[in-house]
Amino acid sequence: MKQYVFTVETNDCKRELIFNANGIVDAVNQLKLIMDVMRNEGEFQMKSVYYNGVMFKN
Repeated sequence: MKQYVFTVETNDCKRELIFNANGIVDAVNQLKLIMDVMRNEGEFQMKSVYYNGVMFKN
């Protein structure tokens, strides 16, 4: 299984998110779910999302 690493920057903080996924599409779908939750809370304003790479997990 692979771990996909993304950096999410909001108006308050910069955070690294790591997703266990079988492929990039699965990882992006997980990221979209988290971003939707953050938008619905209304407290955070998304600035940017960066893809950092893949870590392989045995």
